[in-house]
Amino acid sequence: MSFYKIEKKTAIQAWDFECLKRKELNEKANEFAAKFGATAVFTTDATRHRFYAVAFPDGVPTFGHPSLWTAATAANRYTTTPKRKAPTGLSKEHRELWALWDEGYPSEAVSREFLWSSLGLDWGVLFICGLSIFRFKNTIYFNTSAKPNLEFGAIEITGTEYSTAAEDFKNGK
Repeated sequence: MSFYKIEKKTAIQAWDFECLKRKELNEKANEFAAKFGATAVFTTDATRHRFYAVAFPDGVPTFGHPSLWTAATAANRYTTTPKRKAPTGLSKEHRELWALWDEGYPSEAVSREFLWSSLGLDWGVLFICGLSIFRFKNTIYFNTSAKPNLEFGAIEITGTEYSTAAEDFKNGK
């Protein structure tokens, strides 16, 4: 693993833009989930950040009849969505739930590709090499075994410098 930092304006702008878009999506998804008395759950990978599903307190749906919802299990991160097929005797309620679900569903995703390219990284390589990243003040620090294109402004630093910045970031200095 190698440690890098970048202070280029384009990288900082890409970071800020992604943060802004995430905040907008999170607000929309939280408002959507609140309609059902649930919380929004998100998923983030190398290429995008998106709304995943809703999670009810204690994993038990409190909006409508519980049989209208899928089961919250470890496989689906303890989230739930309306079932695709209506349970017996609940067709009307099922249609109403789906109409409410479709209204305002946050289907957009925040692309992370602009950030990676501003750092001189190829997102496809990040799947294999991994990445740890944070921003402290006007510097983005990252740790990866991927080799960034240094023409974009990333500077290789020592592990000590990275650790010191990470500790300062953690402590809010």
